[in-house]
Amino acid sequence: MLEAFAASFIAIALAEFADKTQLAVLALSSRYSERRDHLRIFAGAFLGFALADGLAILFGGLISSYVSVSAIRSFSGLAFVAFGLLFLIEKGDGAEKLGNGGSFMVAFSMIALNEFGDKTQLASMVLAARFSQVLPVFLGVMLALGMLTVMAIACGKRVCGVVPEAKVKRAAGIVFILLGLSTLLGY
Repeated sequence: MLEAFAASFIAIALAEFADKTQLAVLALSSRYSERRDHLRIFAGAFLGFALADGLAILFGGLISSYVSVSAIRSFSGLAFVAFGLLFLIEKGDGAEKLGNGGSFMVAFSMIALNEFGDKTQLASMVLAARFSQVLPVFLGVMLALGMLTVMAIACGKRVCGVVPEAKVKRAAGIVFILLGLSTLLGY
């Protein structure tokens, strides 16, 4: 049980470090300066990871037999581009356009969509199959993802305190568009 937990934590922490989903969390957290938004981003990202990786752990290869990885990648790539364009064209701070839970929904949808078919999800599936222990694998995976998400939010928060909001907004939009294009191109 401890071996499954430790192996899952280490494997996922290494696989996800500086991954595009963590870069997206960093860009998103630099986009929103309020503490409550950072909590919403964490909650949305964490639930997005829990959904995508939890399903992989529970159902293994069953997910990919119903929905093609390329279809999921295409949809998530387009979502990244759409969010990036929204950040570039919106006026004001954008929170009013996304509603009270906007940062939560953006984080949740971006992470959940982008994780399907990602190496982290595939690694989670393999770890669950390897150890045949769903709970310790899930806990190890989620602890690693949670830790990295907190680190990305902290980095984004620092950026927000140093760089003017207009530049952060423009940079976040560009980062999301680039992540979307890289997803669509299979990088």
